Amino acid sequence: MKKPLSLENLGDRYGIMLRNMEICFSKLNPNTSEGDSFHGIVTAIEVVDDPKRVDRDEIIESILSEEITDAQRKAIFTSPLGPLLLSVVFLTRAKFASRHSGRVKAWSYMTDAYYWGGIANWSIERYKQQGMAAQLAFRMRSASGGNKRNEGIEELRQFVFSLVRQPVLDGGDKWPTIQKAAEAIAPQYLAKAKAEDKAASPNNAVRLLKEWIGSQMADVKDFIKTKENG
Repeated sequence: MKKPLSLENLGDRYGIMLRNMEICFSKLNPNTSEGDSFHGIVTAIEVVDDPKRVDRDEIIESILSEEITDAQRKAIFTSPLGPLLLSVVFLTRAKFASRHSGRVKAWSYMTDAYYWGGIANWSIERYKQQGMAAQLAFRMRSASGGNKRNEGIEELRQFVFSLVRQPVLDGGDKWPTIQKAAEAIAPQYLAKAKAEDKAASPNNAVRLLKEWIGSQMADVKDFIKTKENG
């Protein structure tokens, strides 16, 4: 039986996650040339990425061609393609780390890949669902603020998931229950929300985190012993 955070299991997760990102890319770019194919992007990232880069904008900038226009560059940074590229970057780092830096480092990169992959998946689905031009125009004023709020919520959700994963990635035990994880993580969740000026209720925090972790964290069983809420 494979250990949840074994290198063998990481290899399986790498393949699944890479395939998910390929599907996301095909939704976003249904008609791409061979040079701009998903496989081509993965190969290019493997060649040019430097793991010493940690700033997300710097990472994306480093893998873009110098030939693209400012308008194209802006479109990449503001579209679902940005987090998708970041997810592939961290998947690649996880693969190389599994060969040279060990299990903990590799799974740490995989956590970052999950984070950005979650945002990419969510934002692409929203991108698809914007609908007809007339409907979009009709909803533009109200949807603009709403979409920004939703993006903020998704970033907080992925931040919470990263906190759930971190103790195990650092070599510790799984959380005993979702309840215990939610109670421990709630203060950090509230602090981040406050620092980023995002709405978050202290009275509702634990309940909300339990819901996120229990129903929306795909790999919850790898980081929590039981889904019982305690």
